[in-house]
Amino acid sequence: MIALRGAVTVEADTEKDVTEAVSELLEEISVKNKINKDDIICLMFSQTGDIKSFYPAAAARKRGFNCALYSSAEPDVFGSLPLCIRVMALVDIDRTKEEINHVYLKGAAKLRPDLIK
Repeated sequence: MIALRGAVTVEADTEKDVTEAVSELLEEISVKNKINKDDIICLMFSQTGDIKSFYPAAAARKRGFNCALYSSAEPDVFGSLPLCIRVMALVDIDRTKEEINHVYLKGAAKLRPDLIK
């Protein structure tokens, strides 16, 4: 089992923007790591306090992810990146750390430039 991380920002706090951003993030994680939905054990999302329109986990469920899903609020920290959704995916595949591709999209790319390949 491996843990994959990722994050994405949304333009606005709307159900449509959250759903599209979560879909894009999960698609990129899947493609870059050559995994399919059945490999995913669980998806744990967090979102900044300015995202109140929709749960990221519900967005994943709408897109056909039927694994264990969880959403929580990020701590409200001064200077944190606004309108940001983060995910940690536990995936049932055998890969080395060097073979894992974490995905940070849009404004979230500046969060962990050290993990972006």
